[in-house]
Amino acid sequence: MYAVIKEKKDLHLSRKFVHVFYAAIWIVLSYFISFSSLKISLFSITALIIFIDYLRLYIPQLNNIIMFFFAPVMRSSDVSSVSSFSYYSLGLSFVVFFFSKEIAVPTFFVIGLADPLASLMGNLFGKKKFLPNKSYVGSFTCFFVGFLIYYYFFFSHGLMFSLILALSVF
Repeated sequence: MYAVIKEKKDLHLSRKFVHVFYAAIWIVLSYFISFSSLKISLFSITALIIFIDYLRLYIPQLNNIIMFFFAPVMRSSDVSSVSSFSYYSLGLSFVVFFFSKEIAVPTFFVIGLADPLASLMGNLFGKKKFLPNKSYVGSFTCFFVGFLIYYYFFFSHGLMFSLILALSVF
């Protein structure tokens, strides 16, 4: 039917690339447009993604078109349900809604880099699991990469309070 990623434990590098690229788009835009414009743009794109994602579940022809283009970066569970990309975009939207630019931009880096790296390291080296799909190696990778990103942004800019707030959310 569709050439989708079979299981969560598959490496799915193309999927990770899409996540990194999507976060990178918003990071780059954050330096060229105002934060309020970024919010409006991200909310609008997220609403469109979610709308099309729900619509494709009720219109088989639309689902076929979407799957033709995006099947290589979708899990098999995404074929007949709301895709995880909708949730990913919604997560980025929540970040800009609840936090200032000083916290949102580094958090985009964490979401875009730490999560895919954690998944990659967990799938490759994470033998010991504490939850069915979560390994100690992957979790440590996410924490370590996230810490380095926040350290760079907050300590280098003298934003210690923002670091504490961001880590409490992280």
